[in-house]
Amino acid sequence: MPASNKTLANQQKKKNKEAGIGDADGRLPSRVKKDEVMLKCTICSQEIRETAKNVEAQQHASAKHPKATYQECFPAAKN
Repeated sequence: MPASNKTLANQQKKKNKEAGIGDADGRLPSRVKKDEVMLKCTICSQEIRETAKNVEAQQHASAKHPKATYQECFPAAKN
């Protein structure tokens, strides 16, 4: 019976770990996901996930807080 994909991946991670490639678990850097960055609204404290264009955060600012600007709601946002 052939090995499953999970078994093959674990074997590859073990080989990488023994060879000193990748992180402590043997995962290659291109396979490691980045942690999600959450933006917190300074007015209502709602957390919204940061994305490339932050469309959800902009919609939140305009819909929930029309008197405040986007930058006032999310000062930590990159754009």
